[in-house]
Amino acid sequence: MAGDLKPRLCVMTKGDSGYGFHLHGEKGKSGQYIRKVELHSAAEASGLRAGDRVVEVNGENVERDTHHQVVQRIKALEGDTRLLVVDRETDEYLRSLRLTCTEDMAVRITAAAPSPSPSPARPPPRPPPLRRPRPASATTAP
Repeated sequence: MAGDLKPRLCVMTKGDSGYGFHLHGEKGKSGQYIRKVELHSAAEASGLRAGDRVVEVNGENVERDTHHQVVQRIKALEGDTRLLVVDRETDEYLRSLRLTCTEDMAVRITAAAPSPSPSPARPPPRPPPLRRPRPASATTAP
């Protein structure tokens, strides 16, 4: 395949707040697309990107499935979820060669369960106030 034009197999584990991506259909196009990928999510760590077209879910082709069917396939398994996706350029390249996108063509990207959101940065502790040296006092003897 030409350069970096390869499908990606994004493997992720659902975190406390889900996978961290939004799925949608585009008017005039068949298939389901990734609309948004949340920061610090399992989806982001797995290499999923906004604009990707979903080809397979857990090894099952979903190119002709409805939105509801794709969502149900994603929810069907516990543990890791595998999404075979292509970006626009890769999709056009494969179609121009009349190739069917399959997992064996893909670059596999696996993400661990997302870590909890980082806690807000705390400012460093304030140093103790500086003490000014006392001026030497001259004492006079009586």
